[in-house]
Amino acid sequence: MMIVEIQNSHLDSLQEFPTPYTIWHYHGGCQVERVVDKGYGVLGIDSLRVIDGSTFYHTPGANPQATVMMLGRQVHGAKDSA
Repeated sequence: MMIVEIQNSHLDSLQEFPTPYTIWHYHGGCQVERVVDKGYGVLGIDSLRVIDGSTFYHTPGANPQATVMMLGRQVHGAKDSA
């Protein structure tokens, strides 16, 4: 990953710099029962859920897009049936 320091005078020419990207899928930063409850609701905040790869303890072993989509569907279905 390339990190570029940009001075305020160069904000007009951001197109000069390549788009930063990563090949890694970040996960584990929003752990269940530490940041969110088992229903993926943010602790201490009503009506806010975090449903993304940051709630995974371990990588699913492939691109996590399908896993995140199924998690969202499962949590949405659990909310509707409650």
